[in-house]
Amino acid sequence: MKAWLGLVMAAVLTATGGTAYAGDAGDATYGVVTSEYDLGDEAVTLPGGVKSELRAKVYGPKDAPGKRPLVVFLHGYHDACYGGDQKQRWPCAPDQRPVPSFRGYDAPGRELAKHGYVVVSISSNAVNRNVSKTLDAATRLRGELVLAHLDLWKHSSRVDLDNVGLMGHSRGGEGVVAAALANAARPHPYGIKAVLPLASTSATRQALPGIALNLITGYCDGDVYDLQGQHLYDDSRYDTSAPKSQVLLMGANHNFFNSEWTPGQAEAPATDDWAFNPDEEPCGTATPTRLTAVQQQALGRVYISGFFRWILGGEEAQGKLFDGSDPNVTSQSPDRLDLARFDQPVSTTGDLTATVCTGSPSWLPDPNPELPFCTENEQPDRFPHWVPSFFLPTVPNPAITALHWTGPGALRIPVNARKQYDVLTFRAAADPDKPSTFTIRLIDDQGHRDVAVSLENLPGKPENAQPKTLLRTVRIPLKTTNLKAVELRTANEGRAFISDLALSTPSRGRTTLNQLPRISVSDAAPVAEGNSATKVNFTVTLNRPSHQQVTVHAETAGFTADPEIVLPLTTTITFVPGETRKTVAVQIRGNTTAQPDQDFKLALAVPRNAITDDAWATGKVLDDDTGPNTQHDKQAPALPPRGGPGYRGM
Repeated sequence: MKAWLGLVMAAVLTATGGTAYAGDAGDATYGVVTSEYDLGDEAVTLPGGVKSELRAKVYGPKDAPGKRPLVVFLHGYHDACYGGDQKQRWPCAPDQRPVPSFRGYDAPGRELAKHGYVVVSISSNAVNRNVSKTLDAATRLRGELVLAHLDLWKHSSRVDLDNVGLMGHSRGGEGVVAAALANAARPHPYGIKAVLPLASTSATRQALPGIALNLITGYCDGDVYDLQGQHLYDDSRYDTSAPKSQVLLMGANHNFFNSEWTPGQAEAPATDDWAFNPDEEPCGTATPTRLTAVQQQALGRVYISGFFRWILGGEEAQGKLFDGSDPNVTSQSPDRLDLARFDQPVSTTGDLTATVCTGSPSWLPDPNPELPFCTENEQPDRFPHWVPSFFLPTVPNPAITALHWTGPGALRIPVNARKQYDVLTFRAAADPDKPSTFTIRLIDDQGHRDVAVSLENLPGKPENAQPKTLLRTVRIPLKTTNLKAVELRTANEGRAFISDLALSTPSRGRTTLNQLPRISVSDAAPVAEGNSATKVNFTVTLNRPSHQQVTVHAETAGFTADPEIVLPLTTTITFVPGETRKTVAVQIRGNTTAQPDQDFKLALAVPRNAITDDAWATGKVLDDDTGPNTQHDKQAPALPPRGGPGYRGM
């Protein structure tokens, strides 16, 4: 193995020194060399016995001294094979070829290598063919595949595994989040410091505190058209250790970030995922507001490379791309003072009212029944902050404040800052039907300064699940050292949504993910149905006591069991300081009718003051009645614990 890796590294870089990389002075650039490695279609066994390829394209800086930062790219869900009978399988049939999705990120790969980074873009075709065999749509498998590749690179003296970044596209976005969480549970974790979900899904609602996180979202995404990756930012944004940001790229679709998913560039068949009217702005291919593939890939190169150069390389000039200066960038710095999250009631005067709200109507149960909807619009795909998660539709959504004014009014937030900050920031969105304007008044000992704020609506038509309502950062530079209060003042009629008022200074922060307590849920023992009420007990544990209160959402997930037998559960589990063990009871309603056994799942999501480790567990209700519909089967095998039997790393 070491000899093999040495050959790969010899092909991608030549090191002349032994010191760790600490940023190249003067924005040094290098020649770029590339190579590939391929250990076979079934080279590693992942949890659940899934056999996966270990295949990657490597980009490296030629003649770069010292150990270099390592960035891993992970593509998302796509066809694994093409040609032949067109059926999807793994390994591919003899008359088929694997789809080379891992070769599609040349632009950011070369850009990072030019600036001194080693980039490993990995193939995950086997994982994509095993989605239906897993509890969580293969999210954990993707994460473990990333770690299997990092395990290969620990044999190299040329990369710095204490300075690692991860980028994941589409379902790969959740995959790299899963990799960072799984890495934290290892006895000797790698130094993962930055995670970038690109056009990501968020079906499992895992938060990622304690690490730098940047999302890139295409407004014209025709695949993840509800922009559900927004949840990754919302669920992680109150981190006080590392920065969180989100880049909204107007005119960008889902596929064109990867050249192997782009018509005219791809080796295998490829399509434009935006399938609506080509003549309709902003996303129609015949309109000037839609990005071409080349334009989109150029922007992807800038933002993907810029994020890792900022966090891993300390290039502060790159950080300006992510601090909220651009109105299409949402940002939350760890160096901040939260003034008002606007998830609790605030007082107003005059003709201004403020209502704490969340969500919009959908066919799923309301996850926040105690709060009113923020909008009565029945197109949840237009409201990414509140779009239901596929697996966990009752996870509580972000609560914000809806403002409505018919004339002059104000709300006032006092300030008691013990240090000087650079900017005042908050997130806001216009009423879905029209623009909004108001004034922010900054009050200090010398008087006040008024700043006009104008919120514009995003473009698009309802039949295309647009326009989206997205909270975006409003950023006001501070000119005072003694701010006493902030007022929002209104004049004419209007509506707006507001959240997260804070004073802040841009900062790269520090990585604390591996230091946080970890929450796990264990599989429950099978239970006989009985003829009346019983229950299935799951055990939820913290790996160590915490000095802070820890909460986590728990929900029966997957829509696989009869809700008349397995009663749906959604609850918040709270660990007070010192507690490490909780029992969650899922109620069972027995009967005397012969039916199949009931398999179901319990999932954990959006923890606070902790991270999830094993977030999914299985339960089973055994039917104990007799008749023609009786079906007794074995309990579906649970995923083995990381590092335990059934898992084989390299």
